[in-house]
Amino acid sequence: MRLFTPAQMGDVAKCLRNNLGDEATVVSYPAKSQTEIRIGQVNATGQFEYAYLISLTAKPDGTALELRKSDTWFPQLTPQELETEAKACARS
Repeated sequence: MRLFTPAQMGDVAKCLRNNLGDEATVVSYPAKSQTEIRIGQVNATGQFEYAYLISLTAKPDGTALELRKSDTWFPQLTPQELETEAKACARS
């Protein structure tokens, strides 16, 4: 899913991080004006598996968001819940 918002990238990233809690890891790439929010959990072997990836890209007139899902099972957050959170933060 792709979205565009006139909100600043930092505001959208902060909103998503606050709303998604401890499962979300924020990685910023300042040289590319891009931030990724990775959501997942530790598997049985102790490795972290990402269930969702949210890419935020700063644009001159706002922020572009792209939501992607892996095949990793993640019962704490459904794709619909993530989409709702992303849309809510895009409006802020």
